[in-house]
Amino acid sequence: MRAISNALSIGPGAIARSGGGLVEHARAQGWCQDAADLDLAGRYIDLERDAMSRGRLRCARATELLQRRAGRLEPFDLMAALRDHGAEGEAMAGDGGWHPDRSTTRSICMHAGAGLRRGQSVGSLVADLHPDRPAVVWVTGTSAPCLSVFKPVVLAAGLPDQGERPSERDDGGRSLWWRHEQFHRAAMLQDHAAVLAATAPERDALERRFAARIEAAEPSALTAAVAECWDEAAAAEARWLAALDRLPKRAPDAGYAARWTDPRPVLAAE
Repeated sequence: MRAISNALSIGPGAIARSGGGLVEHARAQGWCQDAADLDLAGRYIDLERDAMSRGRLRCARATELLQRRAGRLEPFDLMAALRDHGAEGEAMAGDGGWHPDRSTTRSICMHAGAGLRRGQSVGSLVADLHPDRPAVVWVTGTSAPCLSVFKPVVLAAGLPDQGERPSERDDGGRSLWWRHEQFHRAAMLQDHAAVLAATAPERDALERRFAARIEAAEPSALTAAVAECWDEAAAAEARWLAALDRLPKRAPDAGYAARWTDPRPVLAAE
């Protein structure tokens, strides 16, 4: 069971093959005698970049989450890991709830904020691979996996219509990504914990229903089954957006709010 997160992870004794003079360079630096004792991650990691991206921190968190379900992992566990806001998020659960304007570090599920949190998760994917049935790839197609529904893609069934191809500019909801971003950005200016409490139960139930539907579908019915899942997800997210005004309000930090209402494109993606 392994996790990686924008950080080198190959340690001593893990190099099976190498090229490009890698081992020769490391040996010349006095870092190893041969490939067997080269700690690639330890010797070649860019510490300045890792301090910004927190790759090793997020990798450790992902590993911890996976180990909690060791031997029992399902696609839903991977979806949950991709929605994780870190130990910080767990700690804040009893203190008014986690909100990105209170966060001080990076997490697996990222929402753009100030300081180190200058990017956001712009899409998430879980691949469910089996030797005896078609692979199912679960995708959000949207940012913020905690506020998104994972939808099935079966390669033989094709990809459902998602509207226009999204760009870095708001297209008024003509693309799937920007339609969801209307909900995401509005939610980020409210009480995130309240929004999550109102949407997560239906989100999780939808994904389990989708999985059962795809598993039960005959090959000739897969295209229709996939399309139904995507249509139901879109309808749910439209309801969530419409219901935001009825949820508890929480005024976020002024600097954070200004960042999310800035008409310019969101900054670098995670």
